[in-house]
Amino acid sequence: MNFFEYLRAFHVRVANINSRVKVLMLKTPIILTVFITNRCNARCLHCFYWKEISSHIEEIRLADFEKFASSLKHPLSGLILTGGEPFLRDDLPRICEIFCEVNKTKAITIPTNGFQPDKIYNMTKEILENSSANTKVIVSLDGLKKMHDEMRGIDGIFERAVETVIKLKELSTFDNFRGVDVATTISNANYLEVVELSEYVQNILKVPQRFQLIRGSRFSVQSVNPDFLSDFNPRSDSYALPPMHDLDSLYLKIRNIIKKSGDSIWSKEQQLKIKYAIETIKSKRRMIQCLAGKVFGVVYPSGDVSLCELTKPIGNLKETDFDFYELWISDRANKMREQIKKCFCTDSCSLLTGIEYDPTSRLEMSK
Repeated sequence: MNFFEYLRAFHVRVANINSRVKVLMLKTPIILTVFITNRCNARCLHCFYWKEISSHIEEIRLADFEKFASSLKHPLSGLILTGGEPFLRDDLPRICEIFCEVNKTKAITIPTNGFQPDKIYNMTKEILENSSANTKVIVSLDGLKKMHDEMRGIDGIFERAVETVIKLKELSTFDNFRGVDVATTISNANYLEVVELSEYVQNILKVPQRFQLIRGSRFSVQSVNPDFLSDFNPRSDSYALPPMHDLDSLYLKIRNIIKKSGDSIWSKEQQLKIKYAIETIKSKRRMIQCLAGKVFGVVYPSGDVSLCELTKPIGNLKETDFDFYELWISDRANKMREQIKKCFCTDSCSLLTGIEYDPTSRLEMSK
């Protein structure tokens, strides 16, 4: 080992120690995925959350969001407000305000199916006007018109999603708007069309594109104890991961497309995320440290709390009068943390958070 290699290895070791210390010091997560509604105006065949869609439950009220946000011990560096379709909740802008005012949340991400362009545009504009957090909207596109409409279960949703992307780009004048991205879920149904779709996104829509391998507790996560996994699987049993022998070539094609969009940290994170996801599936082992239950967690519209989307809830916020901290440090939470120490998955939240806290990955992205 020459001097420069030794120096690099030394810096990585020091960074690893600092990263572990930061994680251990956290009392509550600094990244949260909050499902604010089960209502949805699409019927996606690949949706892993479909059993909960449109179920009649009492959603978390604004007053309870205030209690919840105030119980967090650290400002959130990232808040994902999802569903269902989050823009069906008319008080979405106020929810964003609450987290910004009470928790000092720094960044908010809102995924959407893009079915209501005008409503999504107007509500996003209201959020930007009244909330301090840097805000990003992610619009789902899983194929070109025929494929996307079929996968989403609604005729015409492709055109509406495209219109939503175009309208949201008009909000670039707001300093706190981090822009609009397109998100594509890759499955055995659409993987042959991903390259053509990506060329459309880059050349016509001209926005960044994210990729996620289709999720399901029966195929995208491995656990030492499957009894602790949530029953989240696609609506259609025919939907699953693409053939394993095609994943490597698909990754190379995706990487080349992403490179064309600019050599940014964001694009390198996406490349590394897909690379780790594919290697996880092929090698059946964890590629990066999982920080579920430490750095990030999940809250559902019912008030249920989980360490991640693919594990069962550790309890409900109603049990603690919406004191998240009390539930997060409970015996049930600690027992679940023990259970998931050896599990691994291809979920974006797990991989991207792991990359953020992994010095070796950060070093690779800086090359």
